[in-house]
Amino acid sequence: ARPIRWLDWLAYLNALAAVKLGVTLVKYLPQLLLNARRRSTAGWVAAFHLCLAPFSFRQLLLDAGCSDDWSAASGGPL
Repeated sequence: ARPIRWLDWLAYLNALAAVKLGVTLVKYLPQLLLNARRRSTAGWVAAFHLCLAPFSFRQLLLDAGCSDDWSAASGGPL
């Protein structure tokens, strides 16, 4: 049996992030095109933040915990 390494887990988390990005693009691209055609952002901002913010925050914490580097989660904007 092969021991589980942290790099394997990080690769797994990165693959999940890529899947999340693909699903997000498929989910929001039609709405983005419709809003661009109508020149309106009604409902876009609230739906986007309610859907993505909790998952992105959890992913940030998971990545920081797995790599033991909390500077991305606790550092400033620069």
